[in-house]
Amino acid sequence: MAHAFYEKTAAGQQEISSRSANLSFRERQLLIVIDGQMSVEALSKLMPLADLLLRLEKLEAAGLITQHDAPVIQDLTANQPLPNPAALAEIRSILQQGNMLYLGGDFTTTLQSDFDQAKTRQELEQLIAKWYEELLNQGKMRYAEQQLTQIRLLLASKP
Repeated sequence: MAHAFYEKTAAGQQEISSRSANLSFRERQLLIVIDGQMSVEALSKLMPLADLLLRLEKLEAAGLITQHDAPVIQDLTANQPLPNPAALAEIRSILQQGNMLYLGGDFTTTLQSDFDQAKTRQELEQLIAKWYEELLNQGKMRYAEQQLTQIRLLLASKP
C-alpha cells in the first residue's frame, strides 16, 4: 500500500473548482495534492497514516481519485525547451526563497547546483518536484502550492 499511487479522476478535477462533494478541509487539501506522482508513503508525511488511509478511501469511494501501482509518467515535457531566460531566473528566485525560508542547509547548495546543470525541461521539472516534496515534508503545503502555481505559469511562458 505504501507504494501505491493515486490520481484525480475527471470528477476529482471538477470537484476542485465546484466544491460540491462536501469534503472536509483536510480531504480537499489531500485531493488537491494528489497528482499521480506521490506515493502513499510520501502523502503520509502530510498527516498520520491512519487518517490518510481513511481519507483516501473516502475520496476513492466518491469517485474523485483512482489508485494505480506506478506513477503516472507525463512525458509531455521530454521534448519541450527550457523556459525563456527571464522565466528561468524567476523560477530560480522562487526556489531560492523557499529554501531560505523553510529548507536551508545542504539542500540549498544541492538545489542550486542541480538547477545550474538542468539542460532539459524534464530535468528542471524533476528538480521542482523534489523541491516541492521537501516543502511538503516540512509541513509547508500551502506555501508549496502557492509557489508551484507561480512556477507553472512561468513554465507555460513562451521560450
